[in-house]
Parts: sequence; structure tokens; C-alpha cells
Amino acid sequence: MLWLHLVSRGVAVTELVALVPNQGPTTVLNWVNVTYPSDVASCDEVSFSPADGAAALGAWDGLDLKVNGFKLTGKNYGKNLYGYLNTGRAADDGSCCADTMRIWSQVDGSTRDIDLVAPLAAVFNRSSWAFATHTFDIVEIDGVVAALCMAQFEEDGAELNKAKVDAIVAVSMVRY
Repeated sequence: MLWLHLVSRGVAVTELVALVPNQGPTTVLNWVNVTYPSDVASCDEVSFSPADGAAALGAWDGLDLKVNGFKLTGKNYGKNLYGYLNTGRAADDGSCCADTMRIWSQVDGSTRDIDLVAPLAAVFNRSSWAFATHTFDIVEIDGVVAALCMAQFEEDGAELNKAKVDAIVAVSMVRY
């Protein structure tokens, strides 16, 4: 899983890419520089190098997530890194599901958690099964940072025989 942070240097582009541990003994992000010409035409033109100590990373340099990876995705927005987590309140079915959005500050490494269960339960109040899944994007809506969460819920109507269907739900990144 990757998070991208773009840095431009003349005609070359360097992306700081986080390789997120998914399982195993380490929970520390491993950052690499991915550098290529802005008009890249071949993978032979792409180079990789360690990004340890890069000033642009701030507190994310050597960041210990203190969890074994994310539920598929993480994004950076402004000075924060956002990641889906399953703390045990959501179904655990491969890529599904997340019950929490954890936010890591680039400035000081502090974290805060946003509950995803309550807002999704409120939206899908006729469904007994509704969770954030797969991916999200971070946007600003009327000056408020929100996650556009891919959500999966079980349709309650007999017409669809309790099929699991997808939706996109905006969740404020201010405590719910």
C-alpha cells in the first residue's frame, strides 16, 4: 500500500512513497524516493532510493504506526496522514472493513481517531451491516475536511436478497 507525496525538482519528479507494513514484526513506515523525468516513457527511467531523513517527511520519517498496516488505503492531505483501521468493531473480510480513520500529524506525529461506525450506521439505519471499505479520498467541503468513504452495506429489501452494495459517504474528520 502506498501514500504519495509529490515533490517537484526541475524537469524530474520525485515522489515520496510510503511502503506500509501489512503484517509481520515491524509497524514502521518505510519511505522511498521514486524519481522519474516529467515526460517518462519507460520504467527504465524510474529510480528508487531510501528517503530516510527527508525533511519533507517531518514526523512521518520513521513513523511507527503501532498497528499492522491498514485496511487497504491511506492518504495524505495537508499536514496529516489518514488511514483506515479495523480495531475489531467491523467485519474482517480481506479488504473489508474499517471502523476507524486514524490521523497522524506530520508536525509532531500525534494521532487522533475518527469513528466510522456511528456515521455509517446513521446513514444506513435500516441495514444491520454497513462498513467503510476499500478506499477513501480526503476533500474539503464548505471549509471542513471530510473523507469520501467507499462504504458497503447490506440492502435490507427483499428485492435484492440482502445483497451487499456500495455507496460513497462523506464523513467529517472532526470528531463525530
